Parts: sequence; structure tokens; C-alpha cells
Amino acid sequence: MHSYKNQNPSFEKRRKDCAKVLEKFPDKVPVVCEIKEDSDLPSMEKNMFLLPTAMTAAEFNYIIRKRMKLDETKCLYIFVKSKYLLKADSVMAEVYALRKDLDGYLYVTIAEESTTGSQIC
Repeated sequence: MHSYKNQNPSFEKRRKDCAKVLEKFPDKVPVVCEIKEDSDLPSMEKNMFLLPTAMTAAEFNYIIRKRMKLDETKCLYIFVKSKYLLKADSVMAEVYALRKDLDGYLYVTIAEESTTGSQIC
């Protein structure tokens, strides 16, 4: 279970909060982004995002990398619901429509992998 759900155990409250956000920002995708438990990635100051519906996963990956001030030798992987690997060309609105949680949020998990050389992922 995601720590956001642990910190906010009331399903109804999460659902109502998400509905309010979507009512106010209908052209955005509400995303809860958390770091894989056994990862050495630095923590993020905020883990909730309102992403433009046309944003791709690659653009979201770039935003996360910048917020974490991540070294270029680290390759980030974004998983939806902790099991579906998000492809770089995936459009966030489409991913949201297919994989959002019952409470209305899209839950993603960030994992990392070390790479050699100056490969940028």
C-alpha cells in the first residue's frame, strides 16, 4: 500500500479531495508519486502533482529528475500501481483513464537503476 494511503486512510476523504481537485482543474491529472521503498533515491519535497493531460511520461520523468537533482548516471523508471512500467511516450491522460485508482488519483512509484557512462534515460 502506498504511504499516501497510509497517511490518509479514509477512502471517502481521498475520493472527495480528488473530486474537488478535478472539478477545479478538469484539464489536469492528479498524480501521487512515491519512491520505491528499498531505493536509494533522494526524497522529494512534494509527492502530489497536477499534470497537464497532454504531458508524456518522459516529460514527467524529466520533472522528477530535476526536483530530485538526480545524477545523470541514474536511470529512473516509473511504475503505475507498482506493477505497470510507464513507457516514455505514454500520455498521462491516457494512463490516468486506464490505471487511476478508485479514489481518483493515479499512483506511481519511482525506482532507479545505475547506468554506466553518460547515458541519459
